[in-house]
Amino acid sequence: MKIMDLRQWNDGSPENRKAWVKEWMGFENIEERLNSSIEALEKIEAKEWKEQQLKMYQEIIRLIQEIKNDRNSLAHSIL
Repeated sequence: MKIMDLRQWNDGSPENRKAWVKEWMGFENIEERLNSSIEALEKIEAKEWKEQQLKMYQEIIRLIQEIKNDRNSLAHSIL
């Protein structure tokens, strides 16, 4: 699964990034796939590229958690 390349991610605003992550959350096992991608990156020798990719994947995972927390907070406030 190719989410997007690093250049697209870096060119996106924080709002666009969060919107993209909301869309990706509909993909089956997105967090597991990202973690697998992170594990694969650890084996790559191109250090600078690897660090940038890793940073992007970690930010995506952080945004997924943020969106989940926002949804939980909203659900609790409605109750």
